[in-house]
Amino acid sequence: MNLNKYLEGKEVFEFNTVKTSEIPFTGKFLKYCEENICGQYNLSWTCPPAVSYIKEQEKIKCGFTDAMVFSCKYDVKDFNDIEQMDIARNKTMDILRETVKEIKRNNIDCLAYGCSSCKICGVCSYPHQPCRFPDDAIVPLEACGINVFELTKKANINYYNGEKTVTFFCVIVFNGGNN
Repeated sequence: MNLNKYLEGKEVFEFNTVKTSEIPFTGKFLKYCEENICGQYNLSWTCPPAVSYIKEQEKIKCGFTDAMVFSCKYDVKDFNDIEQMDIARNKTMDILRETVKEIKRNNIDCLAYGCSSCKICGVCSYPHQPCRFPDDAIVPLEACGINVFELTKKANINYYNGEKTVTFFCVIVFNGGNN
């Protein structure tokens, strides 16, 4: 099965498919989550401790055979401009959500992993109420222990795309096969 057609016409920089067995997992990113480097630890249904990286890894490895890895590259003037970075990250997450909806409309089972914590609601309902949009919530790659740098090597796509650029990565796991 080829999911590349779902990325056509979108602002995607590079993409490729790898086997889920090739996805490099590591537990070391949990330490960064616990240190709350991104500011989302214990604040979201899509981040630790609500997300267990071990369970996410099991879902990926046991439930799916293939992973489509894609990147979106943006020119940036100033890496300290948080608003500019958030706009670029949100565009990438919108592409991911739109792509997943198209895939699922065609009755293809898949899971998506994105480049940031879910920000659909502004303020997450975690932990007092269930997720308001469970079908749209996406777990960050790092929260499930995916080593993005190593994954880009396996997928043969660039991790670094030059000065004054920022690149965000997403993964959609699915069952390949013939088609």
